[in-house]
Amino acid sequence: MKQRNTPLFLSLGILLITTIIVAIFGVVPLPEYEILENEEGLKGKLIYHVQVQSQNLIPPAPDIMDECILSIDLEANSFKEEKIICSSDLYDMSYDIYFYDTEIYKDEINISIWKRQLSSSLEKSSEYVVNQNPSLEFSEVLQPKDVNQSLKSVIGSSNEIQPFLDDVSYLSFTFCKLFDQKKMWLRLDGIDHPMCPRFHTDKLKCRLVTTYVGPATQWIPHHLVNRSKLGYGNEGKPDNESGLFLSENDIEQLDTGHVALLKGESWKGNDGAGIVHRSPYEEGNYQRLYMTIDFIETYINIYRN
Repeated sequence: MKQRNTPLFLSLGILLITTIIVAIFGVVPLPEYEILENEEGLKGKLIYHVQVQSQNLIPPAPDIMDECILSIDLEANSFKEEKIICSSDLYDMSYDIYFYDTEIYKDEINISIWKRQLSSSLEKSSEYVVNQNPSLEFSEVLQPKDVNQSLKSVIGSSNEIQPFLDDVSYLSFTFCKLFDQKKMWLRLDGIDHPMCPRFHTDKLKCRLVTTYVGPATQWIPHHLVNRSKLGYGNEGKPDNESGLFLSENDIEQLDTGHVALLKGESWKGNDGAGIVHRSPYEEGNYQRLYMTIDFIETYINIYRN
């Protein structure tokens, strides 16, 4: 008497059910994983970036792709993965979604750059804003949801500026989600001269910077800087003569539209390694629209002192 091959029938049944689910919904449900207990007395938080892609088996079900920043609190009694933000959370903003990868959390990294190119609509909108507000000075502590309305009260609400407003709101939202902040310090400036012409570091955790119009921020890689020549160490000499760097070729520069995270001296464990940077130089007509986003504690530390 022949024995039935139960495992084979079971496997075929699972395959058939899975195929039907993929054909109908375009997705295969993932299993729930066991929650691990913290028995090692670990401290801190693990933050990481993942990409999820499902190659569906039967057309016309589309491929599903998402990317997320997740975290695990190592000090909790049990380890549980929590979502900080996913690209799918931002679909309604009609933007190509980018996340800074977690290299900014590495000890040896003090700058992380999104090398984006401004769309033509955002470029025109930014130029309109700076032409209408050449001496713009905007500085507010805000929640991301309030950015759009707060800016409208200063620079107006015409159709020409809407792409600019949307982008500032988007970057504000991204910064707060990335660093788990409810509010941030947002600044926008119309500039006709370099604000910080000397290379320097900042006493802060991390700052998001981007230039919408004009030349963008210059910086020097950590291993090419003689930090003893910063500040009074330059002995009154200009940066290119003080010995701060060996060659003009050591100077890097962001492009207009690039978004960068600049790690400062107050980032935990980063004392003496904050990114060395300055406002850019450019011959001729100097017009610039520049944005920075900071932690609220930076605002408090500056205005408290």
